[in-house]
Amino acid sequence: MPTLPEAARAGAMKWIDDEIARVSGKRQSGDELWHFREEKCDHCQWYREGYALIRGCEIVDEITISDDM
Repeated sequence: MPTLPEAARAGAMKWIDDEIARVSGKRQSGDELWHFREEKCDHCQWYREGYALIRGCEIVDEITISDDM
């Protein structure tokens, strides 16, 4: 968020809120919400980060919050 222009921040917050609501709507009893940070390559400092809704051993849905090239 700190790198977004001020005018874009409200839209970004709405998108995040909408994504959280979408994934929360799929949540069932016993599900877990995990934070993830996936390194894209060794020592390149590129990564993807977000949250995944887990049911048993399956990913039900996920939200990617940050994704470097």
